[in-house]
Amino acid sequence: MMTSNKANIYKYPVVIRDRTIPKKINGREAIFLDTNIWIDLAEAESVLAKRVKKLLIKLVDEGRVFCPLSEAVIWELYKQEYDSMLRVAKLMEKLSLNISFAIKEEIFALEIESFVLTCITEARMSVPNKTAIYVPIVSYLSSTGTLRFPNGWDEASMQKFAKLFVDGVSALTLTKFLKMRRGTFSFIRKERSPGYSETWRKRWQLTQGDKEKMRRYEEETIASKIMLPTMNRFRAKLPLMQQLQFIDVLKSLPRDKYGGCLAFMLAHMPALKNEIEILTISGFDNNRKGTMNDFFDIEMLAVPLAYADALVSSDKWLKHLLRIGGAKIAAKIGYKFIPGLGELEIFLMKESSERSPTPAEN
Repeated sequence: MMTSNKANIYKYPVVIRDRTIPKKINGREAIFLDTNIWIDLAEAESVLAKRVKKLLIKLVDEGRVFCPLSEAVIWELYKQEYDSMLRVAKLMEKLSLNISFAIKEEIFALEIESFVLTCITEARMSVPNKTAIYVPIVSYLSSTGTLRFPNGWDEASMQKFAKLFVDGVSALTLTKFLKMRRGTFSFIRKERSPGYSETWRKRWQLTQGDKEKMRRYEEETIASKIMLPTMNRFRAKLPLMQQLQFIDVLKSLPRDKYGGCLAFMLAHMPALKNEIEILTISGFDNNRKGTMNDFFDIEMLAVPLAYADALVSSDKWLKHLLRIGGAKIAAKIGYKFIPGLGELEIFLMKESSERSPTPAEN
């Protein structure tokens, strides 16, 4: 819906999506690589890294796998010097097919909206499909935006320009995008680490170190700050009868030990459930001082754990978090955690021998 203000500046909302993504990734397994793995492969200083890189490129070309990016991985890319950044980005571009997970806030909203729709249609509980969770590279921060037009533009002209704009930016490759943004990356290298340590300490004191209470604290925080506001905004757009139907369904859902239906709802919102678990377990060590690397790890994990077929990382703290999370982590059926390049090579060789290739998209 187009809006205007007193200065006659017209705001035209746009959605930057790529409708060809489902076709590009059809039949491919999604292998999510953390930043250190990307760097090791791009630099290819070891014989092992060279072999794994060659094997991954082969499987991508054959249409068997792809390696989606994410907001946190791209942000970490900005920490590198420009030439190194472009070397890594070139490999990312090849293996990711220029596709990223949508930002986690958008995926959380999609999970919540999917849950509401499932309740009112009485369909089988499901999660968002691939059309929704993947976006073109340029949308890694947001797939929605607003174009501003001065007075004198008619609706047809704005619509035509908006389409050209969306088509153009959706086609941007990662390397072209980074070259356009050259000179704007230094701020990330100067960022101070978030105040995780203080947050962890306050939560520890509030819960007296009780891990179940810490988990419940995060659940209630996510419910009040994300789930309820999103659910209410989406529900308000529905016809009155469907709103009432949704309320009736909520009353009938299984109750947890706290007397609510939050546990049942989160079981059908895997990325949101993972966000809660990661925020919970990351604060179990009350003496740990949070760093920027911790921030990127926490930001990175929730979505690929829920929607990728495999996650590859050699980071010790990340592996520690996943070991503690264990069965409470919501992952795809058949999901694998791969702790390094050696294990990734074994996984890819097995993938190469067991599955027949599908035609790769150009």
